Amino acid sequence: MTIPGLLFFAALGAGGFLGTWYGGLAASPAWVPQATPLVENPAAAIAARNAALGALTAVLLGLVGGVIGGWMGSGERMTLNYVKRPYGHEGRAFGEMR
Repeated sequence: MTIPGLLFFAALGAGGFLGTWYGGLAASPAWVPQATPLVENPAAAIAARNAALGALTAVLLGLVGGVIGGWMGSGERMTLNYVKRPYGHEGRAFGEMR
């Protein structure tokens, strides 16, 4: 219930009271007139976009590294087609007996 509550209050315009980061969770309320963005320097806008894309890439790379590190630490085989079979059934179908 915390996340929906934060989003609800941010949508009502109270995001600024929760701190500067929470203010960006929702757009401006509908009753506030929308300001047109003024870009004084187009190179600064491109640099900010590239910085945001770099941060997103770093977060995703960290998540992938965490998944691979957890997989390596678990002791499982590092192959995608590995299937654990019950004891004594290597190379045979599950119900097949010889």
